[in-house]
Amino acid sequence: MAEGVEEYEPTLSWPGPQKAYARALGSIERLTHLATQTRPCFSGWDAPMGIIHAGNPAAAAESGYAMSVAIATALTPGATIEDVIEKVLEYAWTLGHHASEFKGRLERLLEISKKCATPFELYEPFYNEFLVTFPPWDAIWSLEMVPCALAICAIAGQDTKQTIIGATNIGRDADTIAGIAGELAGALCGIDALPPQWVEKVLELNPNPNMEQMAKDLSNLITKRNQAQIERSSKMLSAYKE
Repeated sequence: MAEGVEEYEPTLSWPGPQKAYARALGSIERLTHLATQTRPCFSGWDAPMGIIHAGNPAAAAESGYAMSVAIATALTPGATIEDVIEKVLEYAWTLGHHASEFKGRLERLLEISKKCATPFELYEPFYNEFLVTFPPWDAIWSLEMVPCALAICAIAGQDTKQTIIGATNIGRDADTIAGIAGELAGALCGIDALPPQWVEKVLELNPNPNMEQMAKDLSNLITKRNQAQIERSSKMLSAYKE
């Protein structure tokens, strides 16, 4: 059950291996490894890299994976879900030896999604064809969850509420899938596309840090960085003309 949810249905749990795996992921050794490697996030958890490189998917690909590229593309003015998917496929090489299978899975799931009127119609084919049931378990994010979230976003389009509800109810690691789909929908459509009561509840339950102020600070930082780049480019152009 998510904190703050007033009505919910019981869900299945996998308490043994799931908890052991969570402890391994949260160990100091694992976190130290993540913090010191070239790409400091798991695939699927790399959206912050896309915010840092907003509007620049090429730069996002150098420090993240598919979702970093997706968010960077989504934060480009006028971007659509089709633009996002195009860039995600273009930079699939970030996933290394998983790249080819990731592209195949995503393209197949998107093909199926075109026949789905709502995200709920994706559930059956997703469970029939796309579950990752083999190690290494890190592949679950890039080969199962990320394609699923992208396909749900493609089906729901501008309906952010349907995106999040559809992703939340799909099962498996639904909190991660919903997080991935929700962050992409938010980047594409903005806060005004979210139900106001959802925004109020999230802010109420998460007073520290102040997420509204954090969003403003990030936006200001990105704006300053972009302006600085424009100024550098203008100087280079002027020097070239001279």
